[in-house]
Amino acid sequence: MLLRMSADYTGGFMTFHNIPFYRPVAGVFIFARLGGRSATKDSDAALWKTISAAGAALAYGTAFHKKELGWFRITFALPKTQLVEGLRRIETGLGTKRQYQPEDDQFVTVTRLELARTDRAIHTRSCVVT
Repeated sequence: MLLRMSADYTGGFMTFHNIPFYRPVAGVFIFARLGGRSATKDSDAALWKTISAAGAALAYGTAFHKKELGWFRITFALPKTQLVEGLRRIETGLGTKRQYQPEDDQFVTVTRLELARTDRAIHTRSCVVT
């Protein structure tokens, strides 16, 4: 998947779930306010722990000089299957009631067989999908 498509897919995910985020101009990360406007250090830590338990690891925005709490850094520079699965795991960690399905599914079609082939961990500086 091209980086622009990955960024658009991740941005569409954030928009679908009404999560504020910064659309990237350069780089391979999106900053998203997963913790909401009333986030505290404790609520950010609890959210990080819940999302980690779901199988995805995010970086705190404060680790990258974001002063407001509630922000997390998410990479989108992943192969299609891992990006889609990582975002599904974030949905699980957030406890969302709806699952993101883009209208134009042409480049993001994922089958269970594709996911089964990806059983190794994917490591980046701010996201791990296992």
